[in-house]
Amino acid sequence: MQQGLHDAGLSEEGLEERLAANSRLRDRFDGERKNIANRSTTTRFAQERRIGLTRIQRDWRSRVKQQEAALRDNRCSPVLLHRLAQVCFDEFIDVEGRTPRERLEGLLGNDESLIGAVLQAFRDAVRRSDAPDDAQILRLGARSETHPLALPIMAGLEQAAPGDVLAGKARMRLALAILYAGPKPHGAERPPGWLPALLKSSPEVVADILVRSVRSRMRRGEDFQENVCGLAQSATYAAAARLAALPLLMALPVRSSARQLTGLGILLQAALLHCERTVFLELIDRKLACRSMGTGQRVYWLAAGLLAAPQKYCEKLESHVAGTRRGLRHLAAFLAGNDFPAALIERFEVPVTGVLIRLIGSSVRPSMYSERSVAVLRFVDRLAAIPTVDATGVLEELASDHNLRPRRSFLVDAAYRQNTLRREAGFRYSDAGRVVETLENRRPANAADLAALTTEVLTGIARAVCDGDASGWRTYWNLDRHGRALEPGAEHACRDHLASELRRHMNSLGIDVQAESRHAGDARADVRVSHGGFSVPVEVKRSCHSHLWSAVRNRLIARYVRDPGAAGYGIYVVFWFGDTEQCRPTPGQGPPPKSACELERRLRDTLCADERLRISICVIDVTGSPWNKHAP
Repeated sequence: MQQGLHDAGLSEEGLEERLAANSRLRDRFDGERKNIANRSTTTRFAQERRIGLTRIQRDWRSRVKQQEAALRDNRCSPVLLHRLAQVCFDEFIDVEGRTPRERLEGLLGNDESLIGAVLQAFRDAVRRSDAPDDAQILRLGARSETHPLALPIMAGLEQAAPGDVLAGKARMRLALAILYAGPKPHGAERPPGWLPALLKSSPEVVADILVRSVRSRMRRGEDFQENVCGLAQSATYAAAARLAALPLLMALPVRSSARQLTGLGILLQAALLHCERTVFLELIDRKLACRSMGTGQRVYWLAAGLLAAPQKYCEKLESHVAGTRRGLRHLAAFLAGNDFPAALIERFEVPVTGVLIRLIGSSVRPSMYSERSVAVLRFVDRLAAIPTVDATGVLEELASDHNLRPRRSFLVDAAYRQNTLRREAGFRYSDAGRVVETLENRRPANAADLAALTTEVLTGIARAVCDGDASGWRTYWNLDRHGRALEPGAEHACRDHLASELRRHMNSLGIDVQAESRHAGDARADVRVSHGGFSVPVEVKRSCHSHLWSAVRNRLIARYVRDPGAAGYGIYVVFWFGDTEQCRPTPGQGPPPKSACELERRLRDTLCADERLRISICVIDVTGSPWNKHAP
């Protein structure tokens, strides 16, 4: 029917009559008829568009052809050159092409001579007698106006070799003024190919034009992000950033518009990366002293202060943003963007990273994909990549923070990754002599050997107390004058006797055992076992101690095993006094344990798989059962 084949005697009325009894065929026929009509309409529109474009192309070619001689003599109308430059920068909707030349061909046809004349006019535009200088471009930019030769000159510079742009200070300044204060067509190369050479040879010229053009935008309340983004994101801009960042930060009004916050963040990042720290801190103090400063800008300055001088600004930032959604949103916006310099994140100190995770992480649900969520993940990953004891401690504190409970699984995983990394970073092969001593069951070669040996000796002591003669267990009780147990001994007395027993076994190997040693962070472990620069902390508790279930994590792991000599190893010893009235076992999650074996198993279950590799649990049964009938 569409092609006119085999349709003799057919009509739409006849077909509809024959199809009336079959609804499926009738619907199919109606659908095909609509498709044919739509295709016809589309084809007609395409044909009309091609005719229209051909007419436009013919008109433009005729118009430009009349100016070919003027184009070659560098005296073509500036307005016409401006329109042609717009075509090059893909500013015409109806002109297609991937490159400036292809777009000119789409407008002017395949007239190679004419297109060559246009491109030559672009390259020569900078030398025209009516070409502007940098001051004129900047003045026009301050009024949001454009010189008609700005785009043609920009198009010519994009064709030119970097050496042509560097030929004289006047040309450099004009190129930079057009770049920073002139129009920014979306088809222009960003950054232009000549800029890196200029940044390397004359950063002071770049900084001067950049500061002048951005100051003008600041005064008008305009966004200046695009002009300054390179200052913090590329090492090529380092010299220019040192010259431009602080003057621009000084120039920004304290009551700036919200659209200028992103640009402020980039300038602060550039100052943190490239500017002299003392001068920058003085500027931060001066800015923050202004009471009229907007909320968002104050958060940005405080965050920059935190990164520059953590001890000075940490508390100030926390007090300003804690509990305020708006403040936390601004903090996340400053820190969480994908363009935040990786070189700056690597400078974050461990405590600073922990503070930022706590502030931002407690204010957003983990399921939300937002700047704040992205920031939390980046900072946790940053901590997980630092193989130090301090990073271990901060991650463990964050994992136990009630406000970060929804993120606990992620924090625990990060702590596991960080522990693995720290172990690998701290691993050292022992020398041959130490390996031989270890294999001969003599002196330990590292902290792991020392911890294993100490655990083995403690297990032997526990077995002797429980299964040995009747006097072993009595040492840990207060006795009457007949040698009968009255009440459990004080914790420090039990610890001292255990240290004495441990010392008796270890001294022959040259291993030192001391009670109440001082560890990292001014914390005190109950017993310290040390040898050859290694040390293993031993935390001691009675089974009735109120912190029986938490001490292994909150004291031994959080404080003592962080000592560099411990390498993460530690031992938790508990004296089991049974169900005696003076020392009933402390309940954990569930009923109180009924035996020393049960207590040891349940304490070990509180540790994750990685912690069980480094933390040993030893419960010593001092009930004296079954030999002493007076024992509880």
